[in-house]
Amino acid sequence: MPTQIYTANEPVNTTSLELRKIWQVFIVVFIAIAIPLSVIALRLFLDIRSDADETPPPQEVIVSNISDTSATISFTTEGEPVQASIKYSVPGGVQNESFFDERAEDGTEKYNLHYHKLPNLNSNQQYEFTIVIGESEYPNESVQFTNTFTTFDTQTSVPTPDPVNGLVVGASSYRDGIVYAHKTNGTDNSTVTSTLLPETSGAYSLDLGSAKSPSGELFQGDEVVVFASIANTGRGYSSAPDGEQFMPDITISESESAYNPLSTIYSANPDVTTTSTPTATPTPTATPTQIITTTPTPTATPTQIVTPTPTVQIRERLQVSNVSQGSTLVPGGVILGTGEPNETVSLFINNQGISSTVVSPSSTWQATIPSTLSAGQSQLVVEMGDESLTFQILIDDLNDLPDTAISDYKLHIVASLFIIFGIVLTRWVKTSDTWGDDSIRIIQ
Repeated sequence: MPTQIYTANEPVNTTSLELRKIWQVFIVVFIAIAIPLSVIALRLFLDIRSDADETPPPQEVIVSNISDTSATISFTTEGEPVQASIKYSVPGGVQNESFFDERAEDGTEKYNLHYHKLPNLNSNQQYEFTIVIGESEYPNESVQFTNTFTTFDTQTSVPTPDPVNGLVVGASSYRDGIVYAHKTNGTDNSTVTSTLLPETSGAYSLDLGSAKSPSGELFQGDEVVVFASIANTGRGYSSAPDGEQFMPDITISESESAYNPLSTIYSANPDVTTTSTPTATPTPTATPTQIITTTPTPTATPTQIVTPTPTVQIRERLQVSNVSQGSTLVPGGVILGTGEPNETVSLFINNQGISSTVVSPSSTWQATIPSTLSAGQSQLVVEMGDESLTFQILIDDLNDLPDTAISDYKLHIVASLFIIFGIVLTRWVKTSDTWGDDSIRIIQ
């Protein structure tokens, strides 16, 4: 039977035409939105990279207030105020990070003078630190400074207070102001003590009773040097004999001299002079009249009684080695520390007990963070007997996954988008052969 060919004018599939129009409109709208968003995203990325490249490096990096369990790191940055943090650890150890400046209330404040306290350090231990500003870390190839310090041995006695008070004048504002002080004997200097200036006042008060030599002994000096610095404003200094409680006023001037705790001579404020105390002329002593006395009978020497020195037992203080203010904790991780042997250490998150452990005979302890903790800002309290330490921390919600890992919900979203795209594409393929006004059908 021969093949017959018919040409038929079939009706138009209006439903397919509508789907085609909707699909075309969707593509146009998507392109119209995607292109501007891509341009904006690229510009923001370039701006962020540009800001990172222009990050000001730290200057005048000073380690002060070193004790057996803490230290303070301060430094300045020029230009606009910035945020900065400190990473620190024992050599080769896991780094902790001090996210917040001592003055910060919510962590968003920016400064030109940066002041970070590092608590809960181990005694007689060397630490190294890195300053983080934006995406840059210091020291690096272009910016060098000494980034190590060593804590002192545990104190066995309370030092005698040695207060030093004074006033900084000549500035309209004392924000980003700091005062450093040390003792000197003309040859050597003590460790540095520092304090921040109140924003509305130049008054300061320091205690140099714990000033030590680099080897850790209490330092005996004959002069006290106090140096004041206000970021983007100026500097000044004053000095007085050791033992004076009230220092001469420090006048701030636009000096370029930076504080150097190793120096014994300062010229930041040439108007300051030290007045020497006049020495009284000694009165001549009269020649005594010779008196002849009889030789007394020798007295028997009493037997010396030796009193044994009582042994003082030093209790090991509670310390946490790998957590500081602002640290990020990962559920399932481990918290390390030291304490009194055989004492119980208890840990609390937001007033709820999460773990307890017993200090080993070697004075160390460790506790595991439960994997069921909720993510977010939290308060960690560590207790041992009547001692307690409190930290403001962040519980991570990544469950210790690497930064490049994709979470499950993101995979679900991506899979759903692919499914939707597949459905639309299949629908388009099935309906594409009916689009048009005419078709040719071959009938066998």
